[in-house]
Amino acid sequence: MSTIQIENRPIDDIISEINTRMKTDGIEAEESDFTNLARYDRQPQVLDSYRWLVCYPVRGSNEGYYVHIATISHSGGTSTHRLLACAKMYSTENAWAIARAVARYLDL
Repeated sequence: MSTIQIENRPIDDIISEINTRMKTDGIEAEESDFTNLARYDRQPQVLDSYRWLVCYPVRGSNEGYYVHIATISHSGGTSTHRLLACAKMYSTENAWAIARAVARYLDL
């Protein structure tokens, strides 16, 4: 399986391709697909070669878990971590399975 290319692509396209691949592989978040949160932030809408993506599950403050896709930008010895997208699910097993699948798609 080929990995999803992220450099110089709009974030919306990357998130859409992740959701499509998850459905093709029969993997679905119970609550929702990944949603692009970057449009509500000052995060650039296109990822360049100076940003790296990470994917990890997080326990929500209410019932449920979230899988976050975030970018880490390194400049001048500091790191800036910004949330790009997330999906909600109700079990830790599903959260980890989806995080692993997305990591494979992005070759993380």
